[in-house]
Amino acid sequence: MHLAGVFRRIVNLVRLQLHNNRLTQLGDGVFNGLANLVYLTLNINRLSAVDPGAWHDLPTLVTLMLQDNRLGDGPRLLFPGGALDRLEELRLDANRLAAITPDIVAGLPSLRRFYFRSNEVEALPLNTFGGNRRLQLLDVSANNITQLMPDAFSGK
Repeated sequence: MHLAGVFRRIVNLVRLQLHNNRLTQLGDGVFNGLANLVYLTLNINRLSAVDPGAWHDLPTLVTLMLQDNRLGDGPRLLFPGGALDRLEELRLDANRLAAITPDIVAGLPSLRRFYFRSNEVEALPLNTFGGNRRLQLLDVSANNITQLMPDAFSGK
């Protein structure tokens, strides 16, 4: 299903809630026209594929809720640098994700609150959060973490 530009006529929208639906993928351009969007809720869907270009049309987004999806079942979720520069809160709880890789958080320079509860993470590898200097809240509870690497937060 092609959804590119489906929101292009509601340019003043600040908050969009699409939770508890059956969305399975987000393609490039799906949020085209939402240049004023601040808050986006996509939790409790069936998302397993997200095109990195889906985020490019959201320059003012501050909060992104993606919990309770199937992101661990599909290709890696990427937040390309410059796409979500203002994002302060990201929720990826309960997505069957096995790791918090630097490509998930590195492109989010304003990230302050990161929720990654109830996934399948076993360790926080070297320099996972080193580039996120503004991070104030990190919730990785209810994972399978057995070790904390000494330089996971060092930025080295």
